[in-house]
Amino acid sequence: MSHQFIIILISIPGLLILSKYFIDYLKVNISLELILDSKKINKNLKYIVQFVILINILLLVVGCINNIFYHFNLGINHTVYSLFAISIAVYAYFFSKKKLKISNNLDLKKFFNKFRDLKFIHFVLLVIIVIYFFSVINRNFIYWNDQDEITLYGYFTRLYAQDWILSDNIFEEQSRFIETLFSYFYLISENFILVRFLKTFLLIGLSIIFYILIFNYTKSISISLIGVLLFLLIPELSYVGPFSLKVDFMLFNFEILSIFFLLIL
Repeated sequence: MSHQFIIILISIPGLLILSKYFIDYLKVNISLELILDSKKINKNLKYIVQFVILINILLLVVGCINNIFYHFNLGINHTVYSLFAISIAVYAYFFSKKKLKISNNLDLKKFFNKFRDLKFIHFVLLVIIVIYFFSVINRNFIYWNDQDEITLYGYFTRLYAQDWILSDNIFEEQSRFIETLFSYFYLISENFILVRFLKTFLLIGLSIIFYILIFNYTKSISISLIGVLLFLLIPELSYVGPFSLKVDFMLFNFEILSIFFLLIL
């Protein structure tokens, strides 16, 4: 077990706390309440969406700091220690001010009880969606999904994680934002399985967000679930989805999240 592994595990909770602060600052909770209170949407979805946004903000923080060091010809260790320092500062500030509030309002019993009220067609559509996600999870364990992962995306992610830098003239002088972003998480397990499961979670979150957006306008569970199915079949998700290390999925993830913020804020 490397010291980087321990430092990253200590850092991530602090970065999540910082991300939670950004969510509260942007008043995302209030905006979601305005959408969900007056609609027949299970309120537990609100807490799932909040956590998805939390993870995305975490990724953006890691990615921005990582990319700064990348362009200054500095290795991944500078990112690891900088984020560790930020996390320690976050711990010190929030615990000293006693501003940290962790609430668990997710009622799993009520969440699953809602499934009893579903019509047969809704249940069938949900089963198809669940099967789709099982197929995605199964592909997460494939070592390489396509040639581009070997020669480009996964290759550059692993190189930066192994302390290669821009001046080594191996990154083709491009920003490599997404590739270097995942180098940070590659250090935890020294393979891409964790990265793929993280992206799979983002896909589940995107599906819920897409469902909420459609239901917000149609008020129809059937149309919303069919919309989610069509959403999952687009090439960025079905062909180069979370199981692939191509950047298409993360680009699409941030685009959908941007539209969601535009609509709720």
